[in-house]
Amino acid sequence: MKKIFTLILLSLFIMGSAQNVSPEYVDGQIFLKFRTGTIKNIGLDDPNNLPIEKIGILKELVAKYGITKAYKPFYQADDDIRLTHILQLEFTNATKINDLIADLSSNRIIEYAEKVMLLKTHVTPNDFTIASNTSSVYLNWIGAPNAWNVYNSTSNGTTNITVAIVDNAIQRTHVDLAANIWTNPGEIPANSIDDDQNGYVDDVNGWDPADGDNNTNPTNYAMDHGTHTSGCAAATNNNGIGASSIGWNLKIIPVKCAKNGDSPSSVGYGYQGIIYAAKCKARVISCSWGGTGAPSTSAQSIIDYAWSKGCIIIVSAGNDNNNVLHYPAAYNNVYAVAATGNNNDVKAGFSCYGTWVDISSPGVNIFSTLPNATNNNYGQMSGTSMACPITAGLAGLMLAKYPWMTQTNVLNCISSTAVNITAANNASLTGLLGAGRINAYAAMQCAASYTGTLPVANFYTLTRNTCPNTPIKFIDSSGYNPQTWAWSFPGGTPATSTSSNPTITYASPGSYNVTMTVSNANGSNVKVRNSYITIAGPIALPLVEGFQSSPPFVPTNWTTYNVYNDSLMWKLQTGIGGFTVNAAAKCAMFNDYEEDATGDRDEMRTPRYNFSNVANAKLRFDVAYKQYDVTANITPQNPYSDTLEVRLSTNCGATSTQIYIKGGQTLSTSPGTIQASRFTPAAGEWRTDSMSITSLAAFQPNVMMHFVNRAHYGQAMYVDNINIFYLHQQCPFQIRR
Repeated sequence: MKKIFTLILLSLFIMGSAQNVSPEYVDGQIFLKFRTGTIKNIGLDDPNNLPIEKIGILKELVAKYGITKAYKPFYQADDDIRLTHILQLEFTNATKINDLIADLSSNRIIEYAEKVMLLKTHVTPNDFTIASNTSSVYLNWIGAPNAWNVYNSTSNGTTNITVAIVDNAIQRTHVDLAANIWTNPGEIPANSIDDDQNGYVDDVNGWDPADGDNNTNPTNYAMDHGTHTSGCAAATNNNGIGASSIGWNLKIIPVKCAKNGDSPSSVGYGYQGIIYAAKCKARVISCSWGGTGAPSTSAQSIIDYAWSKGCIIIVSAGNDNNNVLHYPAAYNNVYAVAATGNNNDVKAGFSCYGTWVDISSPGVNIFSTLPNATNNNYGQMSGTSMACPITAGLAGLMLAKYPWMTQTNVLNCISSTAVNITAANNASLTGLLGAGRINAYAAMQCAASYTGTLPVANFYTLTRNTCPNTPIKFIDSSGYNPQTWAWSFPGGTPATSTSSNPTITYASPGSYNVTMTVSNANGSNVKVRNSYITIAGPIALPLVEGFQSSPPFVPTNWTTYNVYNDSLMWKLQTGIGGFTVNAAAKCAMFNDYEEDATGDRDEMRTPRYNFSNVANAKLRFDVAYKQYDVTANITPQNPYSDTLEVRLSTNCGATSTQIYIKGGQTLSTSPGTIQASRFTPAAGEWRTDSMSITSLAAFQPNVMMHFVNRAHYGQAMYVDNINIFYLHQQCPFQIRR
């Protein structure tokens, strides 16, 4: 593969409407990349409709350019801070686009401003077809039957390899597609909840980023492009009806990227679709669309984002019969496909070509699925739009048989085994049609030569220390494509499981080991975590915690609740403590200044205490914080108010009640703001806060406090000297710090 794999990271959004200023770009739209940390004040606003008046650099330009809307087109890529700092602007004075870009680019907080490329499907009219070709002869031409024999040989390939079809619309109910449509295992249908927390609600069978819903079906049957490309990649084989495909029973992730009612050639939200596919961990992404014009830093960044997630991005070269650079085909980290004939290796008359093309594949008169009211329509189309998903289907077939292959392994095999088509074409095309025409059988033979990699077992749970009979969900985080799971939970119910993410309960107090064995075609690997789960009832008061015994952190019998099991969590800070600064001092700290955990609710939980004889109780702790922004209060309108919340539970964390919440100016223990560096409190920059917990905790047998960082990427917060003052029902006494 000719590309150099680098990671930049930014974004792109396109609309398909009639163009008056430039045929290559969307009128009245630009992308605007802010430098990290410069748009904190809009962090909690609706990313689809940002308040322009809060973006200082735009306020003075609203009238001059008619700016009507600002939004974050790729906010869903919330695991990359650079992508979330891209805004898209819509404005009415479209002829002044170059002036607007110049005005914005001159500001030091702007990393770049650029035009938005117009993206369209790469399908051609039927007058390019070759009448003598029969509909599915191309499958024989590329050696598909022998490739299928490899797939279906001993130890048949897996059926859970996903190919995302990022296109205008996909009729996922089509009789030749329905059996191969992917189902999101982490989502519960129709409950209006984002069960798998991927940022998309009820995305059970794909997503429509253009309209923000889970309906990927076309709203009119002229939007047939995505249904056809889906069948090219992975129509259901061996079902006695319709069309066959190179991708034997791959799973299709449908991603609809045209708004309801858009032009049938529009794929306006293609790059948002790539982000969704990457977040779904699609092994292959097929993109039969593109445009021309200046390359976009934003678009390249989206491609890099998907590549960094392990996706192979296969794209069509374009249908303009020239060597003008088309995008995304000419970006790094993609595999660009030109089109040849159905039963010959001559370049299709419409196909683009160039040094940026990686491979060629049949793209003329391809028979595949089409939408209609009865879900059973078929027809022929021609274009690099067809050559692209056929190549994507081959990549998926290779992974279905040999899932341990890397992205580069797959693409190297396709390129190195391609049929040399130089002689079949004009000498002027030498070196401009990629490595040659795909050879499916040879590519599968090449794939077989890659030594399989053993899976690497790994797992975690968010609740390692809990009460008897509390459900504990274990989460598989193994590497290298495990295919089966075998768990052992001595003392648990059930005691064994073959699920990838089982839920277990333990009836009796104690410390429990957990063992996981994962396997694939290359062997097995075992992970044992000794004394991993602690089941215990409440312990006796007092609670007096100054973190002086740490490490380890958190202290003994304390637990953490790390929402994403990442490195963004409460940590031990040394050299600083409540009302003191010295080498021996310690406290708990959450670094919201340098770690963007925006939206996370990571918790540090106390042990569970028995308050059965406690009639009166008060929680007290020391806190230090200095606000990042002078306007940052605990309101949705001023989001950069990191917030400390304390909750109290009397049922082992199953539910809890808020007993304390302060953020921004209310939480701040030092006047003014600090933006240039992380806040480090002096001895006098602490405050002691206290609150009665009597109404919730008195006479309760199981009481636990949760210290929650409600992150907003503002400043570091510190907590120390956590104490409970209490009175027994009969015999009062106090615990002092």
